[in-house]
Formats: sequence, structure tokens, C-alpha cells
Amino acid sequence: MNETRNLRITSMNPNNPDEKLDIQLSGAANTDVDLIIEAIHKLIHSIDVKHASSEDYHDFQLYMKQILFSVAENLSIEGWSEMLTEDDRIYNEETDSDSITNIGKIKILEAFLQQYKR
Repeated sequence: MNETRNLRITSMNPNNPDEKLDIQLSGAANTDVDLIIEAIHKLIHSIDVKHASSEDYHDFQLYMKQILFSVAENLSIEGWSEMLTEDDRIYNEETDSDSITNIGKIKILEAFLQQYKR
């Protein structure tokens, strides 16, 4: 049963507390995740990335890459990065952990989407 939900998501850069993003969501949904997914869906469909980038194709590609690579990073957290090789990873000294290369992110996206070709 849908009920009105209110959700607040805050992210902050620990190295710079002034870099803060605060998102507030409110709407009818079964769960908080349903509300988040609906918000993402609405945002993607309401953003005219091409227009916002002054119809510069290079900027448009950059913005779309950022969105898709964010999805790949989320998938990697959920285990999709296990298929990657060492060549698909780079050591990040700042976080003392491995980061995934752009090619690795593309491999994750391809593997994830492959399951929907069937």
C-alpha cells in the first residue's frame, strides 16, 4: 500500500564540510527505495542534458558518461566487479582502495545489461 514517505539524503565531503549535497524526497511509495527509484526516474526524464550543455555534443557525452559510470560504480558495490581483472582496477592512494577504470565500468555495464538480452 502506497503511503506518503519523506526521505532526506545528505552527502558531505569529509575533507571539505562546505561541499554538502542535501536531497529531500516526499511522495507516495511502498518503500523508501521505491521513492528513490521514482525520483531518479523523474530526474532523468526531466533533465534536458543536451539543452543544459548548450547543445555541445562533447559536454552532452561527458554528462551522460558521468550518469552511466555512477550506475556502474553502484553495480560494482553490489558484486558486479568480481568479474573484473587487475587491469580493470587502479589503486587510489586517497581512499587506500582500488578504483575501477573506465573500461572496467563499461564491462560492468555490459555484463549487467547482457542479462536483459535474453
